[in-house]
Amino acid sequence: MMDETHTSFPRLLGTALLILLLVGIGAVIGATLWPRVVTVEQRVTAPIRRDIGAQGFAERLPDLVEATCPAIVQVNGLLPTPSVANLPKGHKAKRAMPPPPPITNGFFVSDDGYVLAMAPGAHPQGPISVQMPDGSNAEAELRASDPATGLVLLKVDGKGLTTLDFSDEDFPRIGASGLIPFVAPGQRCAIQTGIVAADYLVDHAHNAGTIRATPALDPVLVGAPLIDSDGDVFGIAMPADGKRGTPYLPGNVAARVVSQMLRSGSPTRALGIVPDDLTPVLARRLATDRQRGAVISWVVPGSAADKAGLHAADIVLAVNGAPISGASELSRTLDGARGTIPLTILRDGQQIAMTLSGPDQ
Repeated sequence: MMDETHTSFPRLLGTALLILLLVGIGAVIGATLWPRVVTVEQRVTAPIRRDIGAQGFAERLPDLVEATCPAIVQVNGLLPTPSVANLPKGHKAKRAMPPPPPITNGFFVSDDGYVLAMAPGAHPQGPISVQMPDGSNAEAELRASDPATGLVLLKVDGKGLTTLDFSDEDFPRIGASGLIPFVAPGQRCAIQTGIVAADYLVDHAHNAGTIRATPALDPVLVGAPLIDSDGDVFGIAMPADGKRGTPYLPGNVAARVVSQMLRSGSPTRALGIVPDDLTPVLARRLATDRQRGAVISWVVPGSAADKAGLHAADIVLAVNGAPISGASELSRTLDGARGTIPLTILRDGQQIAMTLSGPDQ
């Protein structure tokens, strides 16, 4: 009995050592081969994931249409109507035609009847009416307008209306797809899709921080929102400017303007600047690793900022030598500023000293 115990122990020890050796060899082989397996898997599955992602937006379109169309309206009586007398000579055929209707698209931003529309230089051409989502017409009152961006805020009687929210995304990405719900003259809500093809950094726009989407919209669809896959607004169609595609006011800029119009009735324009926070997305687009500062997203033509030579995409780092952390601090600092105002900005990776001329003391 004693001999059997002594004999079996070495065998068990040897077996255990052999198992440990095999496990170690397996671990070494696995560590060597696993990265290759993962790489192959990524190569095989990446196109599949891209296809699924692309299909995801298309598959969501019916739900997005159902969710957003009840918020889309058409505004009549707001845009200036061209005068036939001002048409160029030789346009006799045009003289016999009635002028185009002063219309624009819009959408509800509050469930009690506030409508946001796009109407640069707008002033009422008689009564303003809104074609509601159910096809009925409602009288509207012009509550606020922003000459810089062209946004207008209207009010109709309503309660429990469907509204659209602005996207939380920092800045629209080139290549992003969007749904464009609109109301054409004499029609109910219809849709088109668009793709962000460029932004103001690509277009080298000096004053306006716009994005551009293709295909181009019909001019009567100005004001139509560009909707992301979550059903939020990340752009608002602006009038055509002669370039390819349709320019859109980014949703983050529109959200800031709407907040000011709802709060105070008119946007504040400290020396002609519409600022934005330097978010990680904007920082990457501007090729900077800065984490503090305010990005100029809009410069009002003819303003003090325009005369000083400030451009959209400039990053304001300091005012009077004091660092600027974001858009709100820049607005507070410039609001009410007088006399000569030194600025430190970052443009194309280079720090530049500039001077703003505020109102005299």
